[in-house]
Amino acid sequence: MKKITTLFLVFYSFLSFAQCPLNLLADDLSKTNKEFKEFVNESSGFRAWQILEKEGPTLRTDITELSLVSKNLDAIEKVGGYTKWKGLQKVRDWKSIQKIPTKYPNEPLPSDGELWGIAEIENGLIKTITNKGNTFIDVDFVVTTKGELKIGKRHQFLGNAGDVEAAGTIKVTNGKLKKISNASGHYFPSIDESSKFPEIFKELGIDTKGASLEIIYLDDLGTKKTITKFID
Repeated sequence: MKKITTLFLVFYSFLSFAQCPLNLLADDLSKTNKEFKEFVNESSGFRAWQILEKEGPTLRTDITELSLVSKNLDAIEKVGGYTKWKGLQKVRDWKSIQKIPTKYPNEPLPSDGELWGIAEIENGLIKTITNKGNTFIDVDFVVTTKGELKIGKRHQFLGNAGDVEAAGTIKVTNGKLKKISNASGHYFPSIDESSKFPEIFKELGIDTKGASLEIIYLDDLGTKKTITKFID
């Protein structure tokens, strides 16, 4: 307990500079078990708690996640934070679900293509993309074969004219996914391919519950049809 007392004193001394939520730590200590108390008693455990309190508050008392963070403090600092580090881990651990080729592999990349950003996910929500926010209405996206959700303009550009896991448009409100569509002229995902989009988005860590899935397809006569359903 001496270490915890010392940590509290250090924590308090820097409170005015770092805006550290001392009351949250006190609350966590009062509500958690002995394992948590012993964990934050160590400097690496305390630092892990600080990181999760800031970037993953719902996980700040999760011993498994705290342990993972405490073992990777240098790596997390090197890449610029916990959220970015977790994103890199997901890319490394990504298991491909499908590959959709572009219908125009020899077509030059469009000159007006734009990559707004590679989405970062936190607590099921899409975090703010610099200068673009996290509210989008039918914005272009692709999910790469590395498990990156790229948001911007022009599917051929976003997918670099290569294979992707998913392509279309999304509607997002304050980070919450509201709609996925397979609307992409260059990739034009089939019904079967588009039906796997919810699984792919869930694999990315995105909360898809209640969002709609719009599947555009051509019938036997070449007439454009649309199927819309809600994701469970």
